[in-house]
Amino acid sequence: MRKLVLFLAFLGLISFNLFAQLQVEVKRVDASSHHSFISNVVSGDSFSVQASPYEDVNFYFTLKNSDINSKTYKIRKTQLNLATNGEGETSANICAPSTTETPDGQCLPGVETLNFILLSNEEALTFLEYYHGSNPGTSTVELTIYSAPTWEQATANDKFTFTIIFTTDPISTSTFSANRNIFSIFPNPASNSFTVSADFNAKTSIEVYNVLGKQIFKANPKSGNVLNIDCSKWDKGYYFCRLLNDNKVSKTLKLVVTK
Repeated sequence: MRKLVLFLAFLGLISFNLFAQLQVEVKRVDASSHHSFISNVVSGDSFSVQASPYEDVNFYFTLKNSDINSKTYKIRKTQLNLATNGEGETSANICAPSTTETPDGQCLPGVETLNFILLSNEEALTFLEYYHGSNPGTSTVELTIYSAPTWEQATANDKFTFTIIFTTDPISTSTFSANRNIFSIFPNPASNSFTVSADFNAKTSIEVYNVLGKQIFKANPKSGNVLNIDCSKWDKGYYFCRLLNDNKVSKTLKLVVTK
């Protein structure tokens, strides 16, 4: 009888250790398509990303809950260093994914996201939103996905951490001015409509995709500087607005639609 009790206790310990591990799969995806696989992410990995002054550069990745149960997560951001601002503030905001149970994903300037829930085997897209000021330099941001009531209660088994290093080189004054004005969206967040500002010509087009990678809008403005888009019937959440030149993606901006 004593041996049976010890054996069951041993099995219970194994079971506890298995489920104590954070069972989440992380994959880096392409910044243009948002769903094209680049590489698996392993806890402890480091990635280098090229940025430019006055440009948004987003690091996209997917999270998949490989547990047999639904799990609640947060993503915590640690700014190990940020490049000197110069003109315009360098910033890095982490965004919670839009999921089945928690569809209102948000990008927040604080140190961590709101809680979000992933169903068993559910995979969701999210990203780090990085904006660089005018000065060249390097910014290092550490992201930690964790599943615990609070950060203070999270153990090593509750965490998945990786690092992103953004490097910005000096550029010419003409290129600098072009980067500031080439493509913008306002208001953002938007509720009923928004305006896209760019230098449109016969070879430019605008495409908008939802977080699932489905195209929901396309236009080919052949001239002018602004395009008004009605989003009153769109679902609330994240969207990605692309500016294309000659059918090649020139730049992608994140759009948030609220209701």
